[in-house]
Amino acid sequence: MQLTKQHIQSLYDFVEQHKVEYYDLQTELVDHLANDIEQIWKKEPNLTFEQARYKATIKFGLKGFSKFVSQREKTMKKENWKRFRHHFVAFFSFPKIMITLFFTAIIYLGFDMVADKYSFLVYSITVIYSIAFIYALYLTIKLKVRKRKTGKRWLFEDIVIKSNSVLLFTVLVQPYPFYNYLLRNITINWSITIQLLSTFGIVLISLLFYITLWVIPPKFEATIKKHDIAQ
Repeated sequence: MQLTKQHIQSLYDFVEQHKVEYYDLQTELVDHLANDIEQIWKKEPNLTFEQARYKATIKFGLKGFSKFVSQREKTMKKENWKRFRHHFVAFFSFPKIMITLFFTAIIYLGFDMVADKYSFLVYSITVIYSIAFIYALYLTIKLKVRKRKTGKRWLFEDIVIKSNSVLLFTVLVQPYPFYNYLLRNITINWSITIQLLSTFGIVLISLLFYITLWVIPPKFEATIKKHDIAQ
């Protein structure tokens, strides 16, 4: 006996009723349950769909699907971190290190060309943060609009939105008046070492935002498109 489309939809409804809100996790659970139910039917073909489903869910224990969801959240966060680390390291490996070195040289030459180096440092960071803020806000709104249109929540989207929220908060609480005060009152002896450290700081901040906002989210977008095509 094989599962029908109605059975599959019933499994989606079932896992959603048991507080599995994320569509990617729902799909994973439905696949597991569907396979288990078909195996159970091979051994006990007289069982009804509900009886076979009950047997298939016993292995999840008293906590039901909550433990599964918790484990998948932890796993996806780890995968997200590994993905970030992979892309970050790539910018210090050939061939992308050429881009990193070029950007580093541009920033360093910028420091070398201006008289007020501290202002250049602060304004450079401010511009980078502002661009990241605008794009993070756009990305967050885009994901929320799609969630309303489709009615589907994806775990990785929530992770992206939460990451963007932290980023937005970080930008908003930047003490710009304090920076302005320092610009007017602090004196720094701009040695080559300080100039290099400031340059690397700008490069690292730029890479952090670029990978977090422009590199990783499209990977997840591709996953959604593949799923939509499969549907």
